[in-house]
Amino acid sequence: LTLISVPFCQVEVEKGVESVQLPFKTTENLSEDIKVEWERDEPKPLMKVHVYRQGFDRPEEQDQDYRGRTEMHKDLLGAGDLSLTLKQPTQRDSGRYICHVWMNERFFRCKTVELKVKAAYICEFTLDPNTAHKFLKLSESSKKVTDLRKEHPYPDHPERFDNWPQVLCENAVTGCCYWEVKWGGKVYCYRVVGRNGDTDTSNRTPTSPPPPPPLSLTEVSSDTLIHLHTFTTTFTEPLYPGFGYGVKFNSSAFLCTL
Repeated sequence: LTLISVPFCQVEVEKGVESVQLPFKTTENLSEDIKVEWERDEPKPLMKVHVYRQGFDRPEEQDQDYRGRTEMHKDLLGAGDLSLTLKQPTQRDSGRYICHVWMNERFFRCKTVELKVKAAYICEFTLDPNTAHKFLKLSESSKKVTDLRKEHPYPDHPERFDNWPQVLCENAVTGCCYWEVKWGGKVYCYRVVGRNGDTDTSNRTPTSPPPPPPLSLTEVSSDTLIHLHTFTTTFTEPLYPGFGYGVKFNSSAFLCTL
């Protein structure tokens, strides 16, 4: 038997899909005495995800979290396909999966697959440097903003805040949208919030919009979601995530990459 080395691979899916496949293909017509074990090394050591031995799956050896949720190719010996299908993946399933293969009680090799299950409706935001107040410093990636209370030589721009230390993101929220921020600032605001002078009001024009959607704020702590607040209102202009700062300086906000 020759097992061809397959590079470490990454698989990424969104939460809510019916299933995801962790790929591992090798030579065809494998021996019947082959033993295959898919494992995880976290959240606990040697967590059995799926076991195949002597021609049968061994669900009794699986960790409870994976029973009834995994399956392998029906003709894995003939096809040489040791891929694992994981049903209804959640973010808790994200991590490193390792497949060990034995034949004639001899260990041949293993394959490692990194699985990332992303939350549904994820939106990637970047900060708009043309809106940043002169006291705010943006990172090169435009993902982090820090209030230094020190003027930066930004060029004049009609979109720039010139009174309160604030900055908006470049792209607007559309439909259902999810994002995470590590931050010490505050607000969400309309794109048309006044940029000049001592104001934080918007120039809204009354319309007859569709039913207002809810906007929820949630704290993420140690993989636990703590609901902070939900409010429902009518947005008559595009909604842009933004951050504003009070009297304290050295506060920062960081847009997480999910």
